[in-house]
Amino acid sequence: MRTIRVVAGVLNVGQGQRLQLTPAQAGPRAHKLTPSTGDGGEPIPGLYVAAAAQQFKVGEVLGIDEVAKNQRDFVEDVDPPAAEDAGGRRRRA
Repeated sequence: MRTIRVVAGVLNVGQGQRLQLTPAQAGPRAHKLTPSTGDGGEPIPGLYVAAAAQQFKVGEVLGIDEVAKNQRDFVEDVDPPAAEDAGGRRRRA
């Protein structure tokens, strides 16, 4: 899953696309999202499947499996957050 930021226009996401969203993003869209589940059937926090088309405005950051070819000029990749290794040192994820 890629982490992207919308930088121009409106990003349109189709039905069936997996999305990683914050609670603030998911709340207003809850009626158009289905929680994604793990192997045991339990919901995975922050991970959803679009049950209907979605739109994201400039500045929004989200996780997505694939951006449609005609939408790629509207987004940029966001660097993954740095994580700490076992020794407490910061490393790139």
